[in-house]
Formats: sequence, C-alpha cells, structure tokens
Amino acid sequence: MSFGTCSREKEVTDLFKRGQWPALAAPELRTHVASCRACRDLLAVTQAFGRERAHAAGEARLEPPGVIWWRAQLRRRNAALRQVRRPLLAAQIFALVPALIAAILCLTSQSRSAGTSWLSFIANMPAALHIF
Repeated sequence: MSFGTCSREKEVTDLFKRGQWPALAAPELRTHVASCRACRDLLAVTQAFGRERAHAAGEARLEPPGVIWWRAQLRRRNAALRQVRRPLLAAQIFALVPALIAAILCLTSQSRSAGTSWLSFIANMPAALHIF
C-alpha cells in the first residue's frame, strides 16, 4: 500500500499494525509523519479502516455454534423427509387408483346381476343398526 514515495511508510505501517502508534514511535518518526504528506495520508487511511473494522466487528453478532449446527441438522432431516415422502405419495396414489377401479367394477357387476336389491339393503341399513 503506497500513496507516495516516502521511504518511512513501512515503519509507520508496521507500528500501526502492532498497535504501537504513536505511543512507542520514535520522536523523529512522529515529526516526520507530521511533515510528510504521504505518511500522514497513509496513517489517516489506515486509522479509518481500523476504526471501521472494529465497528463492523462489534456489530457482527454470530449465533452460538450449537444453534448453527442444530439448524443445519434440522434442514438436512427435513430435506431427507421430503425425499422420502415423494415416492410414498406416488405409491399411495398408484394404489388408490386400482382400488377405486376395482370398487367401481364390483359395484357395477353387482348392480347388473342382483338388480336393485343391494341398493335397498344399503337404504335399510340405518334401521337395521337402530340408528333412526
């Protein structure tokens, strides 16, 4: 990171990264920064980025790892259940269709062979069960 042609930028950057600026900086380095525009700009930008990084780190609230793990497990389990349910639903529909066809065929054949006597049995069923 270089803003100018100053040979002391590296020293200023190193001191700042270690958290030693300006407390442990040599007095001649401090006077140099005060007089050198490139070092002063470098220090201003580095300090601004440092403040913003600290501010952003303070705002970032991560959830505990256990909660993140639990949600991931729950998501994985729900995805597995969805994958299992699809074929089961298809199998149930496939089983229901032939059962309905068989019931309709059975009722049709009974109505043709026995006439309407089986319908009167169904109509008399509530009276036979003493419901009405």
